Amino acid sequence: MADLQTDKALIKKRERAAPKYWVEIKGKLYARLQYRSENGKYQVKYRPISDKRTAKRVAEDMRRELETLGEEILQTDKMTFRELAEQYRKANHLAPAVFENGVKVSGRKARIDWAVKALTEHFGAKRLRSIKPSDLETYKQARLNKTTRQGSKRTIATVNRELAMLRTMLNFAIQNDWLIQNPFTKKKGIISTAAEVERDRVLGFAEEERLLSVCTGRRSHLKAILICALDTAMRRGEIFKMRWRDVNFTSGEIFIPQTNAKTEDSRTVGITPRLRDELEKLWQESPKDGD
Repeated sequence: MADLQTDKALIKKRERAAPKYWVEIKGKLYARLQYRSENGKYQVKYRPISDKRTAKRVAEDMRRELETLGEEILQTDKMTFRELAEQYRKANHLAPAVFENGVKVSGRKARIDWAVKALTEHFGAKRLRSIKPSDLETYKQARLNKTTRQGSKRTIATVNRELAMLRTMLNFAIQNDWLIQNPFTKKKGIISTAAEVERDRVLGFAEEERLLSVCTGRRSHLKAILICALDTAMRRGEIFKMRWRDVNFTSGEIFIPQTNAKTEDSRTVGITPRLRDELEKLWQESPKDGD
């Protein structure tokens, strides 16, 4: 009898000495990890669980994260998407592009504030680490079903730009040890550029002739612009920002610098005979200033 009581006492003593991986707080279960912080003090970290049997595994996951990514990963597991957006702004990732000698050295040429705003409205209070692959699909469908302020349906291309921005911001969180894995890695094909409508409408010769024939009188200045667009496929903004120093009559090319290109890639396009005629007329009428 005495031996049995001794055994029970030893078992209770071992149970008290064994680490407790879970705790109940206000009726909710949490996995529990105790660790020594960088300042030498003991800290306790909790993570919600649904079953006591998973407590040890979740606690060990937290310890692996601590050993691999450092203490900050445990301290920022409550970080919301709105907080991430603010950190992204502070890092100047939304700042306008800065060019030096025609080459972009920082910032973004295209404005993307609208995409960040849309993402924050949807994910704002959601914790980064709780964003699942299914949430990406939910966001995509919600945006496609929501009409714009003008009452038109939002295009798949627009939603793709927003999702691409989300992916970039989550990668930024990973780089700063605020997030462990990007949910986009488990949701292949969520950004489908193949589904975007290609703008491949090309005017026929008869249509071109009719269009150019009305470029007379107060519309005469449009002729050179339209011929440039038709023969080079340059964008409207690229044409409007052209300078004479970008036009090389000798090589028969037009240089499009990064500062003018939407894709931020400089390139050259060829000058067709009819475009050369129009450009030469404009050059003769111009003040001959390269800028």
